Amino acid sequence: MDEDYILIGKVVGAHGVRGVLKVLSYTESPDSFKALKAVWLKDKAGGLQEFRLESAGVKGKVSLLGLSGVDSRTKGESFIDSAVYCPKKWLEELPADEYYWHQIIGLTVRLEDGSALGKIKAIFPTGSNDVYVVENGPKEHLIPAIEDVVVNIDLTNKIMTIRLLEDLLNMNDI
Repeated sequence: MDEDYILIGKVVGAHGVRGVLKVLSYTESPDSFKALKAVWLKDKAGGLQEFRLESAGVKGKVSLLGLSGVDSRTKGESFIDSAVYCPKKWLEELPADEYYWHQIIGLTVRLEDGSALGKIKAIFPTGSNDVYVVENGPKEHLIPAIEDVVVNIDLTNKIMTIRLLEDLLNMNDI
């Protein structure tokens, strides 16, 4: 995938007869699509195709996107399972010590003593804080994204350093 684009959703269906796409948003809010001028859909061959955004709304847990050139239910259904992207350069600058999920997923997690815990494979929100899913082979650890645990994030070297709180991990599992 081109490093200039970021995955922001997946087409999960068509809505109505005019080809509006139902998109499962990978952004913090399904409303995020309203700020975009266009989206890129990954076709079956792996290429990206740009579509001007004509409308964007939210229905339940999905975003509804009206795209230029997608004007029938049949055409909309042809994009089911397509990944939805936008250029990274369109992302807002974040304050210091805040990160986009795509910057965090894939980081190697190390303990303060330098030992490796695994790699971040996913993030899920819990309401009070995000939780990092760290995998090391068949083992999986859930790490809260809180100041008391996350000591440092080094995007240049792709390393997150964490401090173990009492009972955070079963030390026999490391």
